[in-house]
Amino acid sequence: MHEQQQHEQKCTKIAVGKLLDGYLVEIARDPNLSITKFQQLADALPEISRTCHDGLYRAIDTYLKSHPSLVEYDRRRLCRVMDCEKLSLDACLHAAHNERLPIRIVVQGLFTKQAKMRAAIQKRDSTPSKKSVSSHESSISSTKKEIKSLETELENAKAMLEELQRNYLELQQEFEKLNKQKSGA
Repeated sequence: MHEQQQHEQKCTKIAVGKLLDGYLVEIARDPNLSITKFQQLADALPEISRTCHDGLYRAIDTYLKSHPSLVEYDRRRLCRVMDCEKLSLDACLHAAHNERLPIRIVVQGLFTKQAKMRAAIQKRDSTPSKKSVSSHESSISSTKKEIKSLETELENAKAMLEELQRNYLELQQEFEKLNKQKSGA
């Protein structure tokens, strides 16, 4: 009886988590909703109530769509409430292509997606299959192509991140030069 009560409580907490994430999606459209208030609501949920972060990802994406003028710092701050490792494969795929997200989150999404695909491949390969050999080989070939594609995406994201870091350093140096010129004038 006690185990059943614990299971019911866990299910209730998960249902509350889904409800809160749905609420966050709805209020994320409000142009007057501050990042701080959004984060407080998202963090109000105990970890056990949010086993998957797909709903939270949808809420964050909606917030970013509704607040397009957010600076990079605020977008990163907003995304801190989300754990990329708790996203489904579909959400990871969407996040990997989402231009509204900070580049660091995109890279995390790609890493997570790649890790989940490898785990799925290993699980599938370790499980006896009733498929024919040619069907199995076709599946492996398709999976290898997908992994190759993911690796290419990951390399592109890394290159973009390095370029952004170089640009940031250049801008920082220019800013320092301008400050020195102003203070010397």
